[in-house]
Amino acid sequence: MVCKVCHEKDTFVNCFDCGIPLCSDCVKTDLYGTGCGCIGAIYMCRDCFKEWIPAGVPVDSYNPF
Repeated sequence: MVCKVCHEKDTFVNCFDCGIPLCSDCVKTDLYGTGCGCIGAIYMCRDCFKEWIPAGVPVDSYNPF
């Protein structure tokens, strides 16, 4: 399957929020805690990621790691 953002590369994951397929270059990644001590990764497209990060932080400058 081809990435729905760049339309060039093969996908490896779907957006956590909207479900579109994403390649490794177009995916945005962050970590989340479940409240029980577990930490998991989330993978999102750029548009959904804008809603996830703190207000006023540019998407391209946000680095959770």
